[in-house]
Amino acid sequence: MRSWPNGQGSRPLPDRFRVQIPGSALRAGKAKGASRPAHPNTQRGTTNRLERAALIPLVAALALTGCVAAPDGDAATHTPRVIASPNPTTEPASERTTEPAPEVTIAPVPISFTYDCYVEMPNGTNPTGTTAPFSSWEEVWAVPDIQACKPVQHGTEWTDVQREVVEIVRPAFAPNVAEEEEMLAGAYIACAITDTPYLKIGPIDKANEPMVRGMLTLCPDRPGAAELAARLPG
Repeated sequence: MRSWPNGQGSRPLPDRFRVQIPGSALRAGKAKGASRPAHPNTQRGTTNRLERAALIPLVAALALTGCVAAPDGDAATHTPRVIASPNPTTEPASERTTEPAPEVTIAPVPISFTYDCYVEMPNGTNPTGTTAPFSSWEEVWAVPDIQACKPVQHGTEWTDVQREVVEIVRPAFAPNVAEEEEMLAGAYIACAITDTPYLKIGPIDKANEPMVRGMLTLCPDRPGAAELAARLPG
């Protein structure tokens, strides 16, 4: 039956618009449970609902990994932002300030002498002699019959007494010896060796007077110091 647009009810279609369907075909369709195909719009609507239902967990999963669907429906990959910590500013080499190295002050070492003394003098059977080291003139005093020693200097800083001694003994060395260290070494030898024959005989002559005075200034406690002082010219 067709409904007319003027609302006048329904009229039977003319025979030329009618399609005769055999009764056997109708019965066969009913028997097999055949149904009319779904309308295309209905199929599309069902498909859209299924697609939306399937996309919900997918979108949630992609959102966790940083990828979401673009507004126009295309998949857009979202690269996660990586915020790197700022690199420390490297100062150009020309602008770097170099801390000055701390100054190392080395304390001056006062001059002192040790001795290599002959404990056996050179002779026919011992042409070079036998020496032994001594750290001070006091050690030399403890060994009898030592008549010769070689001084070994240590340090470079002069003391006031040493400079005074050099000025006293200078006349005994001039004009042959110009080095003050050699003059001082001679005074140290005179302090160490007490068995000196020429100092034991008679008055101290003028040639030896400067050395004896310098020796008594450098080592006033030398053995025999009082006797030597008494023999000096007045």
